[in-house]
Order: sequence, then structure tokens, then C-alpha cells
Amino acid sequence: MQFSKLLRVVAIGGLLASPIAQASDFLGATIEAVRPDSFDSGGVFIRMAGARTGAVTCTLPDGGANNWYFISSSNPLMKELLSTALSAKLSERPVDVAGAGTCTQGYEDIRYIQLN
Repeated sequence: MQFSKLLRVVAIGGLLASPIAQASDFLGATIEAVRPDSFDSGGVFIRMAGARTGAVTCTLPDGGANNWYFISSSNPLMKELLSTALSAKLSERPVDVAGAGTCTQGYEDIRYIQLN
């Protein structure tokens, strides 16, 4: 087996065993809402329009509407994630959003947002 193929297999195997494997994502979706959190830990809620794939491991306190993500103010990329989310919302461009597999206030934290 070539080294590059072996490296990809090892990387994928390690990824599947990580908490990210339990994350969910939206591909080619749009951002419907960006709402600041003024109640608890600080951050921003993002509501998606589209089909969520992957495991949803958070409690979803809004009754199970699993189209929300959260960007915590403690996330070191909070400004960049928020900027990308607002750009996508205002331009109505589709995005890919990946969850981090961790939860804040019952909603999945965002790992990345990619403008399409």
C-alpha cells in the first residue's frame, strides 16, 4: 500500500473514532436566521434550512427542531464563523455547515461554515 493511501486510511479511521464522528451537518443549505444568545453563556444561534445528516446528540430544548446550531463566544473562531454566517444569510448563498459533536445549551456547536 502506498504511503499516501495508508495515511488517508489512518486519518479517516482516527476521524471516525473521534467525537466529530457523532456530529451532524447541513450540505448545500441556507441560513435562515442568526440570533444572538442573550440568556445564558453568550454566543450566537444559527438556524438552517435544508436536510440535516448525521447524528444529533444534543438535547434540543426547543422541542426537537434540530435545525439550530450554536457558536459559543468561547470559540476562538467565533468572529470568523459569525462573519461567514452573516455573509451567507445576507447573500442567500448556500453553505455547508459541520457540527463539532459537542453541545452548548442543548444545541450542537459549529465546527465550520463553508460558503458554496
